[in-house]
Amino acid sequence: MNVPNENLAIANLPKEAIVEIPAMVDGKGIHPEKVGLLPEAIAAICRHQIAIQELLVEAYAAKSRDLLLAALLLEPTVDSVKRAKQMIDEFLRLQSGYLPEMS
Repeated sequence: MNVPNENLAIANLPKEAIVEIPAMVDGKGIHPEKVGLLPEAIAAICRHQIAIQELLVEAYAAKSRDLLLAALLLEPTVDSVKRAKQMIDEFLRLQSGYLPEMS
C-alpha cells in the first residue's frame, strides 16, 4: 500500500515521503506495517528519488522552468543539459493541456 511515511514505517526515509509498504486490512480499517530500516544503499537511492519528486512539485507550484530543469538534471539517466532542455520543451508541448505554463 502507498502511504505517507508519517509513522516512519521505513525508518531511514523522510516522514513526508510516500512509501509502499505491506498493510493489514480489516473491518476497522487499514493498518500499515512497519518495515524498519532499508539497507543504506537502497535508502540512499530512495532519498535521491524523493528529492527529485519534491523538486518537481516545487517547480510546478512555482511554474518555474529552472526548477524543472534542476529536477531533471538530478535524474541519473539524464546526461546533458541540452538534452534535458529539449526533453522539457517536448514534454511541456505534449502535455500543454494538463500542465501550467512554465516561465
